[in-house]
Amino acid sequence: MKTNSRTINSIEYVFPIDHRQVKEPDPIVEGIIQEGKIDNGLASIGMQLALQHQGVVVDVGCHIGIDCLQLASYGRHSFIAIDGSKESITCLKKSIDKNNLNNIEPVHAVVSHSNFKCSFAKFAHSKNIIFKAMGFFRGMWVWRWFSKMKTKTLDEIIGDTHCGTIKIDVEGYEVAVLHGAAKTIMRDRPNLLIKIDPSYKHVDMILDTLHELDYDAYYFHPADLNHPTPLLAEIKEPCEECAPTFALCFAKGFDITPRFRLFKQDIQPTGTVEVDASAQLLQDIINEKPVPLHIASQENNNAEGLAQIKEMG
Repeated sequence: MKTNSRTINSIEYVFPIDHRQVKEPDPIVEGIIQEGKIDNGLASIGMQLALQHQGVVVDVGCHIGIDCLQLASYGRHSFIAIDGSKESITCLKKSIDKNNLNNIEPVHAVVSHSNFKCSFAKFAHSKNIIFKAMGFFRGMWVWRWFSKMKTKTLDEIIGDTHCGTIKIDVEGYEVAVLHGAAKTIMRDRPNLLIKIDPSYKHVDMILDTLHELDYDAYYFHPADLNHPTPLLAEIKEPCEECAPTFALCFAKGFDITPRFRLFKQDIQPTGTVEVDASAQLLQDIINEKPVPLHIASQENNNAEGLAQIKEMG
């Protein structure tokens, strides 16, 4: 494997360059090469918002370490960085050495709900598809691109280590990862950051699993100069038209008010005409009016409102 490296914000990132000419190049690697920046949007911001002071940070689907390397450089947390791509983990190990970091444990593993033999993409740019059963001829066809592996659960990987934060970005296998981490989650009650993509068609299953684990999930709008405290909106149901984003998830009873603002705009009667709650909420945010501190209502989580809030960011 051929690699190169580039320093961004004092961190040297090692990345693969063997497969840049493929039909669908890795957008993260291309951003590093062409623009000299890490373009990972809400993932990096959400991971910082989810950090707890105590407990290891687990990054499932870490890629080449785009999130954990920068955070690890501060020296305040320990990390377990996991990816099924051998190429990604090799690059991460080289980055750890180049940056003299000793608080990241890279793990090459395919994470799921149980243990079974599978085939998984070798390369960082590949789509993360788990083939559970591989026949002889199919196996001959994909051997160049996939490695045969045995899946692991997060409970196995983490063991007795106290866990403070878990980030999950595994392109459609989030529910399986959550089931395989149930013991750790129930024991340590870590903050969770979970990729939400309506194209996976199972966002409702993610929310059901979080409900079973006694967690609340929130969309988040990052802090800015006008609103220095991040804004959260509780996710009551899947948003089928939203762009891929991340959900911040906290155990029920976890006090989030010192760190975040929650919003809710009740329907306000104006004469005999009711004002749409979501539209009024959006106008209040745009016009920088104060918004009451309450848990977000289901009315606020429509696709149009969320899309416009994202455009503001």
